[in-house]
Amino acid sequence: FWLALSMGLIAAFTVWHAAPVLNLVGVQPGVIAQAQQFLHGIAPGAPALALYYGLRGFSEGTGHTLPALIFGLIGLVLLLPLASWLIFGGYGMPSLGAYGCGLATAVVAWIQFGGLLIYVLKRPRFHWLRPLLKLEGPDLKAIGGLLQIGLPIAFALLMEGGMFIAVSWLMGRLGTLPVAAHQVAISVASIAFMLPLGLA
Repeated sequence: FWLALSMGLIAAFTVWHAAPVLNLVGVQPGVIAQAQQFLHGIAPGAPALALYYGLRGFSEGTGHTLPALIFGLIGLVLLLPLASWLIFGGYGMPSLGAYGCGLATAVVAWIQFGGLLIYVLKRPRFHWLRPLLKLEGPDLKAIGGLLQIGLPIAFALLMEGGMFIAVSWLMGRLGTLPVAAHQVAISVASIAFMLPLGLA
């Protein structure tokens, strides 16, 4: 819990202050303005996302992979209308644009985490876990062991995703339209990539 929460808070701080990095790599000011709005909207959801991934990894690691699918679908179903509402406005809500898209993602992240937490606490298959869920202070030795295992995996994933991140930054130097086209293309590629990744 403490490791996931710490990573989430660090991610939130980093995302909130990402604009100078985008400026450093030469992303156009118009793109930076929109990106900063989105990042400010999504930043409060970073701790929820980290905690959710921790719970999801625990559930999958104990052989229960269905909850990840269920709550992933719930998140998708909630995100589409909520993001549309916050981006474009309506029913008394002003149009929030890119900030609304990020905010919708953050809200859904907290809902997913809360839902999965309740699921883990209530399901009989996880009753054996309840004595371990007492919230205590950070166990630095346990955290160190997790970091020793997890950091190499994290850096490996960063190297794998680094190419896509670098290309996104380069596209940002070309303007808003190329960025939008790149996002559509990478979304299609991601969908094609998810099935073999899950099976692997």
